[in-house]
Amino acid sequence: MFFIVMRLNSLLVLFLSFVFTANSQIVNIENRRIYEDTSGWSGSLDGSFSIQQNSKLFYNLGFRPRAQFKNRKNYILAIGDVSYTAAEGQTYANSGMIHFRYARRIKNGPWKWESYTQTQYNQLLDQKNRTIVGSGLRW
Repeated sequence: MFFIVMRLNSLLVLFLSFVFTANSQIVNIENRRIYEDTSGWSGSLDGSFSIQQNSKLFYNLGFRPRAQFKNRKNYILAIGDVSYTAAEGQTYANSGMIHFRYARRIKNGPWKWESYTQTQYNQLLDQKNRTIVGSGLRW
């Protein structure tokens, strides 16, 4: 009986972990990091604008800034992503995200203390505004 109860508890913990993990993040920041070996500042600024004439005149706007500072002790990352699509006064897509991350290495070892904040909205997903904040150790 004890084995069955422990197994059910383990399955419940696993299920709850998956539910909370699956809904916790829409944007994966790890694949948006700037991977360079050099120290100092690096980044990019991407922007786009397009107009398309169909039965309506559609226009799209996009803006994606990224900046990163890295040295032996500190790591700073700032990412933004805004996009907007509209036609004849009607909005079809409107989303945005801003992410800021800071990490500090602990005594020249492999461990870092990392903190981040992110806010985002997405009209198509009916997401008004979502803000998350986190902090913890990172290997």
